[in-house]
Amino acid sequence: MLSKEEINLVIRWVEDNPIDYAIFQIIASENSNTIEQFALKYKNKYNNYGRVLTKPMSVNIFNYIYNLCLKNPHTFNNININIQDGIINDNKGYFHPEKN
Repeated sequence: MLSKEEINLVIRWVEDNPIDYAIFQIIASENSNTIEQFALKYKNKYNNYGRVLTKPMSVNIFNYIYNLCLKNPHTFNNININIQDGIINDNKGYFHPEKN
């Protein structure tokens, strides 16, 4: 659980560095990265698209975004990210709630 100060740091990071969920999905689909590896690859791919992160993604930032996706599956219904045994994967259907 993040402290209020840590949450504020994450929110500021997200405000300065809009999340690119396409990059999230590309890296998750590799099915072999730890959170640290994911964060490094995210920075590299983000920068390759001509944008520069103000600060690298930290484990806390990733965890906050991941938990936000878990708690709001209808908002993030196109994101397929799961963590199993410390490895990030694209668990197909994980964030696809049933359509009414």
